Amino acid sequence: MVILPGTVAKAPLITLPLVAVLLSASTAAAQIVDLVDHNGFETCWSKAIPKATFLDLIRATIDGKTFCVPEVSGSATGYTYDACNTTACPGSAVGCPVTVHAGIFSGNFTTGGFASTGTADNVSVPISYSGLSSGSCTILFSNIMLDYAPSYFLSADGNSGDYIAYLTQSSVSVASSDATVGLPANLTCTALLGFFKGVIIDQAQTAASDAWGPLLAADTVGESVCPLTP
Repeated sequence: MVILPGTVAKAPLITLPLVAVLLSASTAAAQIVDLVDHNGFETCWSKAIPKATFLDLIRATIDGKTFCVPEVSGSATGYTYDACNTTACPGSAVGCPVTVHAGIFSGNFTTGGFASTGTADNVSVPISYSGLSSGSCTILFSNIMLDYAPSYFLSADGNSGDYIAYLTQSSVSVASSDATVGLPANLTCTALLGFFKGVIIDQAQTAASDAWGPLLAADTVGESVCPLTP
């Protein structure tokens, strides 16, 4: 290389191959956004699970679980009452235990809404009351039918599946049930049966929904579900 008088020598310009630049950029991006390792050139991430497996995970979080309806106190038509004031729940907690069962879940992997129906074992609810008269009785809930409606916020997993980002709802509701006053017959409880049934069902739905949420989130949130079709 010839250097003319009055000039300063400059280092030769080194041009990196375009492929190397692209590889460097893609590696940095992959460290930020990749959820799990890709399995070769397959459509899904290597750790993604199929839809049926995800639906089974939801079912496993609720099927056969025992929840606790907490003690319920209040007043109605000249009476004050106290229900489920017994240490019958797991760990000797105060309340009425309810063991639930679920069928197979179905769902929409676009909207994030899922659903199933199920049942609950019979539940005995002890009630004591005072007011115009005082006494106690037991209300038996039977033929309990349940509706489950969990929902999630879903996002694209960066490949061809859905990422289960977070839980938005863990709803358990009583679709139908029978309630009878246990023997011996109690006229006051029989007269207030409809009211007591509504109060207990409201508490049971809230308790089951609240208790199911953490179980559902722990076992299903963070999964990648793929393929989404069929």
